[in-house]
Amino acid sequence: TDLKAISTDLVILTGLNNVRITSVDQVGNVAIVATLVVELRESAQVRAVQSQINESFQAASSDLVSIEWDSVAGIPTFVSGKFQAGGSPEVSARNFLERFKGYYGIVDQSQELHLQRLEEDEIEMRHLTFGQYYLGIEVEAAKLLFHENDSNEITAINGRVIPALNLSVSPHISAQDAATAALAVSPANAIL
Repeated sequence: TDLKAISTDLVILTGLNNVRITSVDQVGNVAIVATLVVELRESAQVRAVQSQINESFQAASSDLVSIEWDSVAGIPTFVSGKFQAGGSPEVSARNFLERFKGYYGIVDQSQELHLQRLEEDEIEMRHLTFGQYYLGIEVEAAKLLFHENDSNEITAINGRVIPALNLSVSPHISAQDAATAALAVSPANAIL
């Protein structure tokens, strides 16, 4: 197998400029040093995009912005600053989402993110929790939390969502088969 041809194919497929092939086994499976995700995260392209996103957030904030990134998905997991959005807490958060939805891999925030909780604490900070939904089904553990001060400024956004979902939501087994399989491996089944 031609390592140079495989390397060229991987560059075309991944868009990375530097793919290192370490070996090819007897059936042509490729072993790559580290993973493409690590290489993508470290690439200059990703750093340039993150820098542009940082500049965009900074331009919208009246305070210094700090961003932490999901190293696999390449989306922000924590953003702090002072973002004026106006309106009710939900309207403020949704205005922010509409402006920056692409940075989170969200296409239609009104369909994908549902307000699940709005709380106010003892120092008059409001905390909103949005759950991610895909085709009407809640995405487990995919949440964005917004924190607003008493001046209606969004001071922090944290959480994780799954960007650009494109999955089948049709069940592949019946409800009865799923229940039977769950009971078969359940410790509670031993008691029944």
